[in-house]
Amino acid sequence: MLDVKLRSLIRIAAFATAVAVLAVPAHAAIYHSTFDPLDFLGFANFSVGSNCLSPDGLKLNNGITCTVDWLDATVTLTNSPSPATLTFSYGAFLPSIGAVTAVDILSGELTGVVSTPIGPVVIAGDPTPAFNGSFALEFSHAIVNLYRDGVLAATADARFTRVPEPGTLELMLAAVGVAWIARRRQHRTP
Repeated sequence: MLDVKLRSLIRIAAFATAVAVLAVPAHAAIYHSTFDPLDFLGFANFSVGSNCLSPDGLKLNNGITCTVDWLDATVTLTNSPSPATLTFSYGAFLPSIGAVTAVDILSGELTGVVSTPIGPVVIAGDPTPAFNGSFALEFSHAIVNLYRDGVLAATADARFTRVPEPGTLELMLAAVGVAWIARRRQHRTP
């Protein structure tokens, strides 16, 4: 009797696993990048096609064998040691497929982005002089560069994290629910 229950449980787990694997979308993965040095911080989001994630290495964003879209970016300037900050978005320049020229892939995950500079966002008339100028943003593998008036002003290390697809968790829970219902029905039959 225990052997029958164990086999039934294994079949249900295999079914739930199969549904969960099929729930993973094949078209693209969203990656969230954060960077936080002393004088500026921010984030950027990228849509990386599944055709880019295998095999490992540097992949050119050519739109055929690898497709990457820079979705958005926000930067916050800081003026240490004062508490003054200024946050702005590169929304006027993004999303953009052309801004990303290549990506670094390691173990099937995004580890770096190579881009042309986006922007500049022009800020004038701010009471903090450090916040006035034209600011462009660029990724160079795992480094983020911030340019002020065309001159490199600051760099930061970028960290990339894969964002779970919103529907994946729901599909996994649905698979477990279907397996539970199937098990309940199996117990009801004589």
